[in-house]
This record gives sequence, structure tokens and C-alpha cells, in this order.
Amino acid sequence: MRKSISVIATTAVFISQFLINDMVLAKQNQKDRSSPTGAAMSKDFNLHYTGKYCKECHEKIPRPGGDPFLKFKGDFNKLCGKCHNSAQGNYPHPVDIKPSAGKKGGIPKSFPLVDGKISCKTCHDLYLQCQESSKRKKMTSLRGAPFKKRTDFCFNCHNKKNYEMQDAHDQIDEKGKIYANKCLYCHVKMPDVKKDEFKDIKLVKNIEAVCQGCHVIGGN
Repeated sequence: MRKSISVIATTAVFISQFLINDMVLAKQNQKDRSSPTGAAMSKDFNLHYTGKYCKECHEKIPRPGGDPFLKFKGDFNKLCGKCHNSAQGNYPHPVDIKPSAGKKGGIPKSFPLVDGKISCKTCHDLYLQCQESSKRKKMTSLRGAPFKKRTDFCFNCHNKKNYEMQDAHDQIDEKGKIYANKCLYCHVKMPDVKKDEFKDIKLVKNIEAVCQGCHVIGGN
């Protein structure tokens, strides 16, 4: 009886170890498949402007003037976020937000909105890398590049005289009044601070998406 129990226990340990090893191997293979080279990428690796990794973004190789066959149904925020969700950008810009009528009027036509919203595509021309003549440009694919100063790019849309880094959390002016327009970065409408409870608050999207609209994952 004891011998039988011992054999069963030994077999169970062997099977458990086998399954654990198999799970670890599967996880490693999954990571490998997500990498263009099948190996861990260095932080300096850039799959753009190589002509080797088209299928990282496209379901199949596109043709000029035809269907781009983009993954994520062409949602640039999701497509770019696949790799750039931990990018260390100097000036991360909110995406998936609808600019006000006043702001929208200051955005050049060469900076396209997607469904009326700012997206990665608005500032980055991802198709530059597909053009032979564009290889002299920086890999950021910023529209209108090159620029003498980084902020010159920002002034395509933002008023140079009024330029400032927008902080949605800086909500009170010098007189103690609320900046109502800043509330709308996160809220559907400005909450009534005197009577609204947490359950009454309506955000423009789920809390994770709201935060990630400005705060790059892994960044600041």
C-alpha cells in the first residue's frame, strides 16, 4: 500500500514538473513570437525604416494606393501602443481626445484627426518609412520634420505666446476658482463639487484609459 502511494506521489510530482516546464516554455515562446527578431530587443531597437518588419503592423504586405491591411482595424492608438506603451517620450501628448472648436481651428489640415480626435497619426506620418526619399528624416516620423527645436513642432498647433505644458490636475486658479475646461479632460461634464458623490461622477472613458491618455505606461 505504502509502495503504491509512493509511486503515485512520485508520478504526480513528475507530471506537475512537466506541466510547469511546459507552461514556462510556452510563455517564453509567446514572448519570442511578439518580438520581430524572435529574441529580446534592446531599448535602441527600431523596427521602422528597415523594410523587414512590415507584418508587425500590417496583416499582409500592402500596396501603394491600396488597402493598408492594418492590424487592430486601423486603430493607430492601439497599433502604436503595442510597442510604444513604455516609450520614454519627452513631451507625451494626450491622444483619443476631441479638441474644442477653438483648438480644432488651429490644427493644420496636414495633421489629420481620426474620427474628430487626436491620435498618434495626427502628429506622426507612419507612411514616411515606406518612402525611399524619406529615409533622411528622423525615425520619429513627425509631420513637417525636420525642426530646429523640438518645440517648433508643437507650435504647428499650439499658440507660441500662450504655450505651456497642460496639467489637467492643476485645476484651481489664483482666486480659488476651478478651471472648468480642465475638468473635461477626464469628466463628461464638470462635477458639482458641493453635492456630487463618487457614484455620480461620469468619466469620458474607463479610469485606466483616462490616465493613459496623458501618462505613458512606464513613463512619467
